[in-house]
Amino acid sequence: MRRHDSIIFDLDGTLWDGAETAAKGWGLALQSCGVRGVEISPDDIRSVAGQPFEVCVRTLFPDLPESSGAEFLRALDAGERTLFEAHGGRIFPGVTEGIALLSADHDLFLVSNCQQWYLECFWKQYGLRRYFSSWDCHGASGAAKSEMIELIVDRHAVMNPIYIGDTEGDKQAADAAGVDFGYASYGFGRVAASAPAFASFGELVAWFGRPGVRDAAS
Repeated sequence: MRRHDSIIFDLDGTLWDGAETAAKGWGLALQSCGVRGVEISPDDIRSVAGQPFEVCVRTLFPDLPESSGAEFLRALDAGERTLFEAHGGRIFPGVTEGIALLSADHDLFLVSNCQQWYLECFWKQYGLRRYFSSWDCHGASGAAKSEMIELIVDRHAVMNPIYIGDTEGDKQAADAAGVDFGYASYGFGRVAASAPAFASFGELVAWFGRPGVRDAAS
């Protein structure tokens, strides 16, 4: 495969796992809304990761009345945000040092369907913002993931980009944007017939010619 001059990363399931914190935040919101007998697990959160927040909520609560939808969304968002600002998420092994290595000879970007505050929590917790040339998220631009990738490529005159993600939706977004795709198979989703695939972030870094990343907890 051709050498890539830039790497565009997804966030959830690719750089970190925020599912436990999100599930706890949603649990607090359900209590505040008086919802009983419903429990959202980290695996429930992982099952919808990679989609815009509103789509995640509608998927996990398909019977939610339209009349109460906006208020419920705000409560879930607030509960989740409170927990993330206090506790953050869990970065995948090798990401902290791997991003620093990759930035030495690649332009790095981030594109996610997350809320803007959520991305800010990631930047603040792990201090990786300085390694990225630019980023976009659905909560900031309102754009589809494929459109955000296209905008990054156009604005920064990227010649040979690759998008790294962990779900079929990520691959479809990369295909629609006309860029190569790399599958983070250590993440949340399953992607059929995709190459290259990476079983760890350390393996990903080595594939780009940057050896030396430990696959130990960061």
